[in-house]
Amino acid sequence: MVARAAILSVALTTSVCSVGEAFVTPNVAVVPGGAFSSHRAAQAARLRRPAARAAEPARSGRDAPLMSTSTDLKELGLTPELERLTKVFRSCPTDKMRQMQLLHLAQMGDKMDPALQTEENKVLGCLSTVYVAAEVKDGLIYYSTDSDAMITKGLAGLLAMGLSGNSPEAIQTVKPEFIQVAGLQASLTAGRNNGFINMLRTMKGKALALGGESAIRAAVEQAAPAAEEAAAEEPEQSGTMASRITEKLQKLEPLKLVIEDESGGEESKFMINIVSKSFEGLTLLKRHRSVYGLMADEMKIVHAVTLDTKTPEEVGM
Repeated sequence: MVARAAILSVALTTSVCSVGEAFVTPNVAVVPGGAFSSHRAAQAARLRRPAARAAEPARSGRDAPLMSTSTDLKELGLTPELERLTKVFRSCPTDKMRQMQLLHLAQMGDKMDPALQTEENKVLGCLSTVYVAAEVKDGLIYYSTDSDAMITKGLAGLLAMGLSGNSPEAIQTVKPEFIQVAGLQASLTAGRNNGFINMLRTMKGKALALGGESAIRAAVEQAAPAAEEAAAEEPEQSGTMASRITEKLQKLEPLKLVIEDESGGEESKFMINIVSKSFEGLTLLKRHRSVYGLMADEMKIVHAVTLDTKTPEEVGM
């Protein structure tokens, strides 16, 4: 285990991004008396400048263009550590290198205490299994995360590293668009993007629950502009959320389609049962991706979706 850790440490400290910056292995800071034995505090990760190296030749036509940074990063409401990490990922010259850094974060992350891997800490609306636990210490929030999928685990680790050690109020201001500025959109399939949004939403929710009245006020202030924007766009949308989802999923030519609102009429959480010949020969993951791909616009609004995707043969039709 020591040898493996040493190898990973070297890999992280020598993975050079553009502008000559690199990740270093974060130290582990112990939280006395906390629910977690350790956490990656926001101040633990640092950058260093290795010796100058020849610039990599430009790659054409293979990487997605990066979102412009003309907008001030401060408008994304990032914590200092999350802003730093966003800049580091963006400085990597290729999508492949950014994805490798995500995998390094997943590999180097502290193993989550199995006792914390409960239904209560499971993130809803993710294709893979994701756990997020949080605790408050001296008024600051610290996270522990885990997932059975490496890229998702890396994304969860990125959020945990960037948000841990901050106040509940500061965490409420973070906007998910930072992931695009960081250049990580190429690592996000439709389903994985939905999972990322749900992970951030879950972390905010746990911080809110631990933060008390001041955190609630911050959350309300943060949500107000988004609510106004959504209300302004509402005339362009027709029908209920269920009817919109039904219309989108007709492209799968379903033999059976049942959509249940499990949020008590708030249209924020749905159970979708669908039987379609188009699922034949597809793995469960690919079936879910085909559904999420059609619902891309709706998934920006809906908090969580549970899918039951079957072929006619599987249900005896």
